[in-house]
Amino acid sequence: MVAVVLLYLLFVVVVPRLMENRPPMDLKLLIIAYNFILVAISGYMCVEVSEPHSVCCFLLYAYV
Repeated sequence: MVAVVLLYLLFVVVVPRLMENRPPMDLKLLIIAYNFILVAISGYMCVEVSEPHSVCCFLLYAYV
């Protein structure tokens, strides 16, 4: 527990001092790519769940 508190204090006190003279990072392209990947994965999951055979298999094994 003491180690967790010390790490927290290190992160809260020391890291902001180290980062104050650094320019902010440009993460726009990374965020756009991340959003497209999430949309693709969500679309894939919706297609898989909406297929009739997956629902039938779920209902078949849900009460066994």
